Amino acid sequence: MDKVTKKIKTIGLSLFIWASSLSAVWGQESYDLNGIFEGEHVEFSIDDPNDSSVYFYKFDLVQDSKRVTGKSFIYNDDGYYAVVQLRGLLIENEFYFEEFGTIDEINPAINHWCYNSGHLSITEEDDKIRFQGFTKSYTKKYGAFCRSGYTNIFKVREPDPNQYELISDDYYMVTNLILNPNPTRSETTLNFELLEDAWTILEVRDLQGELILETLNRRLLEGAYSFPIDLSFQPDGMYIVELIVDRTLYTKELWKGKF
Repeated sequence: MDKVTKKIKTIGLSLFIWASSLSAVWGQESYDLNGIFEGEHVEFSIDDPNDSSVYFYKFDLVQDSKRVTGKSFIYNDDGYYAVVQLRGLLIENEFYFEEFGTIDEINPAINHWCYNSGHLSITEEDDKIRFQGFTKSYTKKYGAFCRSGYTNIFKVREPDPNQYELISDDYYMVTNLILNPNPTRSETTLNFELLEDAWTILEVRDLQGELILETLNRRLLEGAYSFPIDLSFQPDGMYIVELIVDRTLYTKELWKGKF
């Protein structure tokens, strides 16, 4: 065997070994990251590690092989919150991610939200998947380094949507649930009162169960609320308004048209 042939075979073997090891890494899909993850995110000041803030943190993820997309939600006890877009990759037992686009936010007057990025280690504890690890953040306004953070969140096993507890007259966390006007020609308003702070989702579905409108998906503080619902782009007929408060489903029938 001449030296050239031997060298080519050596290179080919090295490439095969490298490709096999890479395939083993990317071929592993031992974690199902679809679903909701909830927990805490603690942020530390760059200059003073004792200056820290604790936030509620939530991931809503969709997994396609190794690629993961979704939304992250963060808020504090003062009522400030942000909802941002998220994307990442699953590589072995690490989730590499970045936040990159603001969907909704309320900021303190003297501050603004930062985007988190980095990687979180994945473990399984008591049949729950856990994300845990340190991340960095940067300001979307200036692109500068913001704060360090530590994330510790667990996957929440979502119940079957058909298994929500249906509430009719005996409201536990919601009172004064009223649609006005109903029927409507185009727009209406959902009024309700929360008896305590809760994560709240407001959706509208047609009679085939298709989601046609989502106007709310965030944590609300205790109190009275009014949210507009615009059906001007939908055909006449009956619709179901769903208010989900801490996984309890409240429903109202909404009629659109001339009745």
